[in-house]
Amino acid sequence: MERFSIVEANLGDFDAVKSLMLTALQTDPTAFSYAYSDYANNSNMWWQNYLYGYLTQANAKLYVAQFDSKVVGMVGILLDSKNRRKHVGSIVWFYVSPDYRKYGLGQNLLKTVIDYAYSLKTIKKLTLLVNATQNKALGLYKGLGFEIVGTLKSELLVNGEYIDEYVMEKFLWIKRLELG
Repeated sequence: MERFSIVEANLGDFDAVKSLMLTALQTDPTAFSYAYSDYANNSNMWWQNYLYGYLTQANAKLYVAQFDSKVVGMVGILLDSKNRRKHVGSIVWFYVSPDYRKYGLGQNLLKTVIDYAYSLKTIKKLTLLVNATQNKALGLYKGLGFEIVGTLKSELLVNGEYIDEYVMEKFLWIKRLELG
């Protein structure tokens, strides 16, 4: 029987998360706003500074999906500290390794980050950007209540092709009203 779990990433996950991020950028180049080359040559010090916020700060979280102890998926959330945007959380770095897709890990990762945002009571809306060609991701997001609210035309240039990105959002206060 396969053993999957979703846990909050910590400093001990540094190497696995760094490796998964680079793998994601390299193997699924249309899924992210940044290219593999933007991250591949950064020093370990740069990576430590970059990931430190996700792994230790209150304004960001990173959750990982594990098969046994191997990190095979991730999703992050950034919480804005500016007064006018303290009610917004941004979902970032959503990725599941291809060999571990179709097990429901993506949906469970997203539900975990949605539940975390909901538990904060201050987050009213979640936002994310998704490449317009990522049909499976779009279906997953829509199935979890995200709606497309805008299109960033020709936002990304990937392998010589301009690609649109959708802005999606989910209001958490609707869930609160439904629960009474």
